[in-house]
Amino acid sequence: MNIVTDGLSFLQPTANYVWSTSLLAWDEMEQPIISGGTIVVGSVNQGTGGASAWLITASSLPLPTGAATQTTLADVLAKIITSPATEAKQDTLIAKDFATQTTLALIKAKTDNLDVALSTRTKSTDTQIVSSKVALTASVPASGSVGTSSAELVATNSNRKSLIIKNISINTISLGLGQTAILNAGLTLAPYEVWTMNEYTFVTGAINAIASDVTSAVSIQEFN
Repeated sequence: MNIVTDGLSFLQPTANYVWSTSLLAWDEMEQPIISGGTIVVGSVNQGTGGASAWLITASSLPLPTGAATQTTLADVLAKIITSPATEAKQDTLIAKDFATQTTLALIKAKTDNLDVALSTRTKSTDTQIVSSKVALTASVPASGSVGTSSAELVATNSNRKSLIIKNISINTISLGLGQTAILNAGLTLAPYEVWTMNEYTFVTGAINAIASDVTSAVSIQEFN
């Protein structure tokens, strides 16, 4: 049975069921207001002979999953007590080689010195390139005739610095650098082709020649 007195409502137990209750007040929208910290959470079967109400309070409700309990909080406290942040640990942290004002100043000095070194370095635009080539002395221009057998075309010259040979015939001419010339092998000059001795073909020994036909003319320029 529900009894209302001066705006206060009480739920009285019946013969078979008892409802846990608390003192409630009703607002102007006829909504219950909890008074005293107890909330109605359901029915409790007290039996047919029950005469008093059973109160179920929020403190008796189960905790949400993962909530901190007295046990877990005690574990956290134990960890803090067992391994607290000590002065020794702080000293160890301080002893670490962190960048200080002094080390940063040293780094700045190094970079300043580097800037000076780069700004004062000798650049390629500041250097005048000097040729390492030496002027050569040309020998008297010469000419020759090449036959169908290998023969000496230019004699050995220990002072030779360079040599130019031009085939001025309509025949093919092959050269042998210090070796017997073989037609169409090694250095071979087509009609009117020019060969210039360079650092990879430089020799001071005799130059032999052979042609595809008799009396094949060549022009020769040697440098000492």
